[in-house]
Amino acid sequence: MPELPEVETIKRELSPFLKGEKIRDVIIKREEIIGFPSVRVFKRELIGKAIKDLERRGKYLIFLLSDGSRLLFHLKLSGRLILHQGKRELRHERLKLVLNKRNLSFVEPRMFGRVFFVRNRFPNVLKGFLELGPEPLAKDFNESFLAKRLKRRKGKIKSILLDQRVGCGLGNIYTDESLFLAGIHPERSGVSLMPFEIRKLVRSIKKVLKEAIRDKGTTLSDYFRPNGRGGNYQLRLRVKDREGKPCRRCGTPIERIKIGNRSTHFCPQCQK
Repeated sequence: MPELPEVETIKRELSPFLKGEKIRDVIIKREEIIGFPSVRVFKRELIGKAIKDLERRGKYLIFLLSDGSRLLFHLKLSGRLILHQGKRELRHERLKLVLNKRNLSFVEPRMFGRVFFVRNRFPNVLKGFLELGPEPLAKDFNESFLAKRLKRRKGKIKSILLDQRVGCGLGNIYTDESLFLAGIHPERSGVSLMPFEIRKLVRSIKKVLKEAIRDKGTTLSDYFRPNGRGGNYQLRLRVKDREGKPCRRCGTPIERIKIGNRSTHFCPQCQK
């Protein structure tokens, strides 16, 4: 699933090409891809508007439009945004924005991803967006914030970090990597973490995310950038997807367990 570094990479790589582009037409090939509003209203509202800028919030990519409205993409498990020219037909293409100079296609094989048009008030279907916690790379995601969120939380730290009200934009890959770097076992309860461990965890999260953004994200299966290329961070992964391979720090084989139905990788020696 595209997480914070992947969506940030997509935003940065699309921005130079999309700013100032006008939406000339909207071609919807699977109506289910539209999360809000109705397909008819969605098309009517978008056509003719220009793209002023692109932003990211958590795992959402946001197009700021010329009249103040917004177009939100949630890529979910396998969604991709592909920039191309001409009348090229793409496999699993669900939505196409026809622009002045090029086309932007939303390709989504599994049909979990969604697109939302928002004028003023956010609909109930985007309640999760409104409840997102602070960005992990922002100043307000700090030791004090995380300590408050972990207070009296008996759940496993891996699951707590995946809660988007806590780790906005964090997903399976970067929680595993951050917990390894901080030396914290993913099954530790949130309440059990000491202040120095929370401090180390915050620093580890920020370090891992910055590394992954610098490497254009992680391509393990479905994630590809708008130009069709993959990311590079998979070459630097410390534990994720390395079950049975030696830990890069101590040589102990990496183990994999299930936490909340999510595959979790860790080093049993470095993370006790």
